[in-house]
Amino acid sequence: MTLGLVIGMTIGIVGGLWQRNLALGVMIGLGLGAVLGKVISKYHLRSSLRAALQGGSRPEFDGRRE
Repeated sequence: MTLGLVIGMTIGIVGGLWQRNLALGVMIGLGLGAVLGKVISKYHLRSSLRAALQGGSRPEFDGRRE
């Protein structure tokens, strides 16, 4: 969720500065960040569950390289 908020707020603030309305940019950033956060966390959870159900490990967490 945090990564989505950071990305969304960055896009929102840049868009707000471009439109010369920072308050609108912050509001858009919060909304976009919430949506991106949910999408990112859902994808991460899905890939974690898939790896657990297949009995495999995720190489980015146990230090292996492909």
